[in-house]
Amino acid sequence: MLDPDTKLVEEGICDSLGLVTLALELEKQYPPLRILDQEITRQNLASIRDILLFLGRKGFEPAEG
Repeated sequence: MLDPDTKLVEEGICDSLGLVTLALELEKQYPPLRILDQEITRQNLASIRDILLFLGRKGFEPAEG
């Protein structure tokens, strides 16, 4: 199980291309979410907690399940 505060890039779980892929998957899971290129950052997508906070700022709640 991944800790919600684990830094994805720093821990080698994800690289910069992986962040782009992650952003695309989030858009699929949360239509009509659109993530701008400049929003695909380590700050917004650093950890599970940061991703959830980012989604909240964009007006989306985490999916149940």
